[in-house]
Amino acid sequence: MSVVEVETDFKPPARIVDRYVLTQVMNRHKASDGRCVACRKGYAQDPHHVVFKSAGGDDVEDNIVPLCVFCHGTFHHGLPEDREAVAENIGRALKERHIRYVLRKLGVGAGDDYLRRRYHLSVPAKLTKQMRRELM
Repeated sequence: MSVVEVETDFKPPARIVDRYVLTQVMNRHKASDGRCVACRKGYAQDPHHVVFKSAGGDDVEDNIVPLCVFCHGTFHHGLPEDREAVAENIGRALKERHIRYVLRKLGVGAGDDYLRRRYHLSVPAKLTKQMRRELM
């Protein structure tokens, strides 16, 4: 029987590639009020990608919302009911520019579905129609 060596460095790669964009987003948010967009209580210091990096999301301002450490951790690793509550709060905080990014990135139909499943957000029909025209 032979023994196979396995690499044991489980450290994940850095998720934010463009540090300049991260700094711009977080500094702009600090200048406004600096609070977490989900709970509105904690100090926002974690960038959250609306379209996950693993789903092809980019390091661009329109794809990043600032969360506190607690809400960000809860969204990705919390109990299902807690994750859902944070997701709904993020969905309510998304601005039109975030929604437009998702619809452009994933396509109108898939983007609408993604926002509904991930953030419990229904895209207004008017915006969906407008985006369909823009993307044609």
